[in-house]
Amino acid sequence: LIVLPSLSTDLGSGNLIRLRKKTLITASLLVTLAILFSMFLYLFSGSLERLMFGGKYADFAWLMPVLGLVPVFTALSSSFSLALRIFRKAHFELLAYVLSSATALCLSFALIPRWGLEGAAASAICGVAVLSIAVVISYLKWGDAESPFGGTP
Repeated sequence: LIVLPSLSTDLGSGNLIRLRKKTLITASLLVTLAILFSMFLYLFSGSLERLMFGGKYADFAWLMPVLGLVPVFTALSSSFSLALRIFRKAHFELLAYVLSSATALCLSFALIPRWGLEGAAASAICGVAVLSIAVVISYLKWGDAESPFGGTP
């Protein structure tokens, strides 16, 4: 959301090339930060678990970096999702959320009874991954269309 005013300025001035470039740069920066966060969780999950819970959940500390993948996928989709809204293509984002929710729900019913907590983590990660993939595909396919206000990009 920090880049929204800048993206809006680019849209208002008709500079769609710069808007798309900023979208890509923002997505790259957010994904990089989220990956660094996941790596931090991977390296320090045991220490963080002891610090926060005193070893009570030591057997599940491995879930921290695994669930750290959720922000990676969220970071990937957020800038493209914002761009879809700016281009007045939010209905594609809605479809991505429906697909993501259906995936997470189906996987929850399938995996949680078999794998328990691991199944819950897998269904959450897969749901967010599907959202990211659907949003990025929507942006690549329909986000490069004509300007919503007329003219060409």
